[in-house]
Amino acid sequence: MKAVILAGGLGTRLREETEFRPKPMVEVGGRPILWHIMKLFAFYSVTDFVVPIGYRGDVIRDYFLNYEARTNDFTIRLGHTHEIEYHTSHLETGWSVTVVETGAETPTGGRVKRIADHVQGQRFLATYGDGVADVDIDKLLAFHERHGKLVGRLCSGDAPCPRHAQRRSGCYCWQYFHSGQLHHQDSCKLRN
Repeated sequence: MKAVILAGGLGTRLREETEFRPKPMVEVGGRPILWHIMKLFAFYSVTDFVVPIGYRGDVIRDYFLNYEARTNDFTIRLGHTHEIEYHTSHLETGWSVTVVETGAETPTGGRVKRIADHVQGQRFLATYGDGVADVDIDKLLAFHERHGKLVGRLCSGDAPCPRHAQRRSGCYCWQYFHSGQLHHQDSCKLRN
């Protein structure tokens, strides 16, 4: 299964951080938010990523193109660009990252449509590139499968939830579409 991490928006709420880099590249603990999201998916054995980019997408391209050199010791023979020997490895070995230019002004649905060739009609997970959360992906998928849902939305208990005025910190609400109707599940139950 692939994980699509939407990383193309303008990031206007963090303007002081996002003037020169996209919001998924804002660092938390010395690593970009995007990396933290990928580590969560990798914990659940999802290591095939599609990253639609737009605003300041060059920063994300450069990050992955230079990832090996950023995270490993290496020897390079100058004047011979393809002669690089890496001496160490990192825990992200084996991840597959497909970076797809989707345009700076493209809305979310358009970004998902533009990556369709990269998910080839298969089921995939999708999240925003600034959405770091402690979510049990296995339980989330099991819930989704039990209820036969096509599309779902997960939101943090700390964020406003359309159905509840107040939520306990650390809980989630799960909304999904089925037979043209919007349904709601208190996903705190997913954590049990």
